[in-house]
Amino acid sequence: MAIAMKTGALEQAILTWKNDKHKWGWGLIFSRVVLGFLYDNIDCAKLFDSIIPSPNFHQSGQVTPEDHTAYVIDQAAQQDTMGLPFRLNPSLIIKRQNTRRMRETASLSDREIIAAQEIRPAIYVPRPHAVSGQRILVYDDVFTTGHTLNETARALRQAGAVEVCQVTLARQPWSSR
Repeated sequence: MAIAMKTGALEQAILTWKNDKHKWGWGLIFSRVVLGFLYDNIDCAKLFDSIIPSPNFHQSGQVTPEDHTAYVIDQAAQQDTMGLPFRLNPSLIIKRQNTRRMRETASLSDREIIAAQEIRPAIYVPRPHAVSGQRILVYDDVFTTGHTLNETARALRQAGAVEVCQVTLARQPWSSR
């Protein structure tokens, strides 16, 4: 599920936040948008055992505005008044190394190479027992190709999750490339 298309003012806000580490206020705004979407779809949201951020690599182990997905989920969890099952600490899934970004690629074959050679080995479920039998909703800020979600879902299902779905703030419009 994508809340909106990544165009216009939303695209500019996402790019501003991602490119200027001092614009952490956008993370607060995005968390309210995500939380509002989940509340508007509460029957669906309550089907999940865990709502987690898409894994991002960061050495500090801390949730900071630089880890965009974790920051939004952390802020949503702090503002949640309905008891949604946000899970951040300890992380259910981690990314052990940095990988190239899909938005910086030019072709489908480049994206498939990144997914198979970089993303798949980087994503790791540290405690498989914590996801076994779970229905997991993964939040990501932008859906570009689906490769990161596919690799995240693959790792979670291999660890025993029974269902993995995604909600994104914005979906990248299809390119004519």
